[in-house]
Amino acid sequence: MKTRSGRLRKRIGKPSGSQKRIKLSKKSTTSKKTAEIIRKNANKSPSKGLSKSSPHASECRVLVAPVLEGRSPLKLNKIPSTPHTWLPRTLGGKECKKELRSVEERRERILKQLSRHHVPDKLPGLESQEKLVMNLLKNTISSCQNNAALLMGPHGCGKSATLRKVLRDLKHELVLQGKSFIEVYISGQVVTTDTQAMESIVSQVCLENEVELDGHKFKSFSENLEFLRSALRAGKFESMPIFFILDDFDLFASRSRRQTLLYNLCDLLQEYTAQLALVGLTTRFDAYELLEKRIRSRITYRVIVFPPPLWESAKQAITNALTLQGGSEDVKAHNKAMKAIFNDRTLQKHLRATYSRVKNLEWLQMVATFVLSTADKENMPGVNDFVEAVKTLDCDSPQERLKDCTSIQITIITALGLLEQKVDDENTHFNFAQAFDLYHRHVSKTTSEFCQKFSMESCLESFKELHEVGLLSFTEAGDATNPVNLRFRKVSLNFAPRLILDCVKNKKVLCPSWLQQWVRNASI
Repeated sequence: MKTRSGRLRKRIGKPSGSQKRIKLSKKSTTSKKTAEIIRKNANKSPSKGLSKSSPHASECRVLVAPVLEGRSPLKLNKIPSTPHTWLPRTLGGKECKKELRSVEERRERILKQLSRHHVPDKLPGLESQEKLVMNLLKNTISSCQNNAALLMGPHGCGKSATLRKVLRDLKHELVLQGKSFIEVYISGQVVTTDTQAMESIVSQVCLENEVELDGHKFKSFSENLEFLRSALRAGKFESMPIFFILDDFDLFASRSRRQTLLYNLCDLLQEYTAQLALVGLTTRFDAYELLEKRIRSRITYRVIVFPPPLWESAKQAITNALTLQGGSEDVKAHNKAMKAIFNDRTLQKHLRATYSRVKNLEWLQMVATFVLSTADKENMPGVNDFVEAVKTLDCDSPQERLKDCTSIQITIITALGLLEQKVDDENTHFNFAQAFDLYHRHVSKTTSEFCQKFSMESCLESFKELHEVGLLSFTEAGDATNPVNLRFRKVSLNFAPRLILDCVKNKKVLCPSWLQQWVRNASI
């Protein structure tokens, strides 16, 4: 018949994935004899247990420390099936497959960090935008200022990630104070009518704050609005700020003529009995100009512009997503390997060539996800895996995008490319007026009879078309319907200038010979 000490020695000496918890009552204590047996078991040779010299011996002794001191009842948790850093390879005379399992675990953790809904701890290059959004929401809570803001920027520039990080940090601060807030999220691509949007707002507000509907049924837009307004005036959300988040804000502005939803939400911001904030996210820089005058007069929006991420910021962001938190040797070696991969010159050459065209952080995340999903399961990916992934996913080239452009469109984009090539700075951008002035000066100086002369009006229309097809991106807010404003709004090319000029100079696209000669003379 086995004694209790024998059973304890067996469990501590040979832990396994199917081990059950050992529970002792609070009244029971460990005798000196049992403690001595446990100490001897912890000091056994490697063939039977762990030696004193083993790096994991002290970690295993931590598990039995409460038993030796008798401060608390013995309670050993179930050892997980996937070994962690404290679990040695040789434990109880059995070999643990740590290498294969740790690689799989690291791969899963990194894929979660690369997902779109992951909230990063740092946002390189977006510190100023993060501070503006945080101050705006904090003023709503502390100073009872009902605010509204528009986050503008191209796809993959960090608008949603910044907002998610601010909301997460703000929630952590309020939890320590015993407070909270209600987050109401509506996407313009999910809800197609104002009635559906208002129904979603009422349901989210009531569920988050546990407000009883009192037999209210979601019917028309006016009924849902009146129910929400009466709940706000009754003080049911007096100590609970509400943040309305409208993704694809431009769809709400352009879907209906009267913009009923936006008008009533702006009207709710005038309520003094509730703390409200409205945050819109959009990729259109003319979203504010789409609003009706009655909405603009009711509220003043704060416009926070998110420019396309620079290469160094994007590189730091993707490196952070591929590194892991922890102090074990495996984690340190993994983080060091990932930094070495992204500092490799060959990989940087391929990544920068494509990133200069797309300028989208989500593209880098897609490359990393593709590599981790297709690489060998027993080993982490290397430089060659990332290079092959970039070549596989780089199906979009300026040559393919420019082949359908007209001569006047290629002329404008060539002028912009020449301007950006002279400066060679990612932070410096130009507008249509500067590009047309460069083209006009070249036409006035040239003596070629084949040089085409285009009017400013036709060039401006082609300039708008280039933006619509995605070859240009506005870096400043403005009214797209105002020709004067459109001429002086700065833009950035969605492709590297050298790639565009190379297509024109080597006639990879259909373009007039005088334009080809212009690029060749400018590059001398």
